[in-house]
Amino acid sequence: MAAMLCLMACGGDKTAAPAAPPATAPAPAVVPAPAAIAVGASVAAPWTNSSLYLANVIAVNGSVAKVKYVDDSSEADLDLAKLIPVVNKSWAVNDKVLAVWAGGRFYAGTITAVKPNNTYTVKWDDGSTPSDVDAGKIVAPPATTAN
Repeated sequence: MAAMLCLMACGGDKTAAPAAPPATAPAPAVVPAPAAIAVGASVAAPWTNSSLYLANVIAVNGSVAKVKYVDDSSEADLDLAKLIPVVNKSWAVNDKVLAVWAGGRFYAGTITAVKPNNTYTVKWDDGSTPSDVDAGKIVAPPATTAN
């Protein structure tokens, strides 16, 4: 089973999940305010290959956050505007999301069931077998901008 939809070109060292066909995602339409992302926050953070991975904010200095990636404990300094906060929210059936499938990496999918204990069943956009994902590993996909 593999949810294989990358947000951007796949590759780099953080490829715990099997390779996937590349897809692109537009930049977020709204830049998060620095106050919205604080030390201790969980975020979806880009890696050098532009795919998003689960990370924790360990420092904030102006518009830059130092994050520690959950899958391998590596660290990076990133612009706050590139981070998507993991917020404590209730998802609903048919919500489009980005969710962690394997190796801390986020993949696109749709919520198909609300489960007990703040868990959701995600149907992966690439057609892989749906799986249950904890709410702490789900974010809203970046908003698209009209051109």
